[in-house]
Amino acid sequence: MSESAIEQRVHELAVELPSVIKMMVRREVRNLAGTIHPGEQLLAIAQGRYEGKQGLLAVTDRRLIFLEQGMIRRKQQDFPYDRVSSIGSKRGLAFGTLTIHAAGSQATIDQVSPKEFADRAAELVRARLGAPARQTTALSEDPLDQIKKLSELRDAGILTEEEFERKKAQLLGLD
Repeated sequence: MSESAIEQRVHELAVELPSVIKMMVRREVRNLAGTIHPGEQLLAIAQGRYEGKQGLLAVTDRRLIFLEQGMIRRKQQDFPYDRVSSIGSKRGLAFGTLTIHAAGSQATIDQVSPKEFADRAAELVRARLGAPARQTTALSEDPLDQIKKLSELRDAGILTEEEFERKKAQLLGLD
């Protein structure tokens, strides 16, 4: 994608944000195009809080980006998909939360708004994680052990109830 195409895509996604959110992340939106690498595709954006700072959350085809642009300082945290092992999402009454497990640590982005973005971002990231390699090792395990592990992931908020039920039915041959 050319820089002008990236700027156009940022504008298209920003227009979809509610006015209050646009106002809160206007600096970050202006600077987002400069953080996108050549050939990288911007998929979605929202507002969120990471390490106590409000900023812009962007999902690309290669990574999850948190960008905080203050008057003087700028902070960017990248979560490249090749380092992400799992991602979980929760939706509350007003906000969503993303929990990212990457490189042996856990990062939480809370106050995600619009709240529906948390689930959407998690789905976009999961679709790009190295699922085939994980499935190959999982298939060799006992289905009951796999269901127990899936249950633990669901209870931890990493899998939704729907994802858990779908995978459980698949393991039991009921799909």
